[in-house]
Amino acid sequence: MADDLQAQREFSDLIGNLGAAWGLPADACRVHALLYLNSTPTETQAISAALDLSSETVSESLGFLIDYGLAWTKDDQSYEAHDDPWEAMLKGLDQRRSRDLPEMKASLSACLDRFQASSKNEALQVRKMMKLVDDLSAIHAQAFRFSPKILRGVVGVSGRAARLFGGRDK
Repeated sequence: MADDLQAQREFSDLIGNLGAAWGLPADACRVHALLYLNSTPTETQAISAALDLSSETVSESLGFLIDYGLAWTKDDQSYEAHDDPWEAMLKGLDQRRSRDLPEMKASLSACLDRFQASSKNEALQVRKMMKLVDDLSAIHAQAFRFSPKILRGVVGVSGRAARLFGGRDK
């Protein structure tokens, strides 16, 4: 059992580090990883003990996950998360897009306004960045027309084709 707890903690730490590298709260990612691994309702005390986190940190992490739709309460003290990583990833990406893109577009627009009169080169560069953000947003929105199952299949086939034709990463 101690080996299982250590393996849970290592997996959760790995996901926490990965999430932090993507700008997400590491502890929330660790809690999400544990809920994902457990794939059953888990009490806050068990989360705290398994990850060696304070109850306050667990509560803050669960608040973040619930706000993003990545976890939910099963009863007053138990929480669950998606057991499908694709579903969780798509939910998280959708939340990031809806929260981050409006601010990004407004900031780019403000930059463009500042460069319009003074520097045609910088204004052109900002317009190109705005186009990239718009294009990525459109691609992202279209991807959400498909279910996680279909996206998993498309990406899986694409990944196998890339490995077949492009070799493997070393």
